[in-house]
Amino acid sequence: MLSTIAIETAQKLYIGLIKSLFRAPLSFFDSTPSSRILNRSSTDQSIVDTDIPYRLAGLAFALIQLRSIVVLMSNVAWQIFFLFLLVLAISMWYQAYYITTARELARG
Repeated sequence: MLSTIAIETAQKLYIGLIKSLFRAPLSFFDSTPSSRILNRSSTDQSIVDTDIPYRLAGLAFALIQLRSIVVLMSNVAWQIFFLFLLVLAISMWYQAYYITTARELARG
């Protein structure tokens, strides 16, 4: 399933890239060397082909591991589940705070 998603993502990126290049005005090709276009497109395609599937697999593994830990800990001591919910809520609040702060810093 992961390989199918990776292939579809790579194909969508490639098709979007080709459409953008074919619709670009001629002034773009006058000012941009073809080697830069080729280098950028091959780098982006390489990242999609190699890096993203491994990161998605790592994310899936971490989520399965987290779920298993929470379920096991909740079975042993059900009070842990409420602690998990508290930690989750605090983490989500910090994440929202961090994102807004990072955006403000990037603008300034």
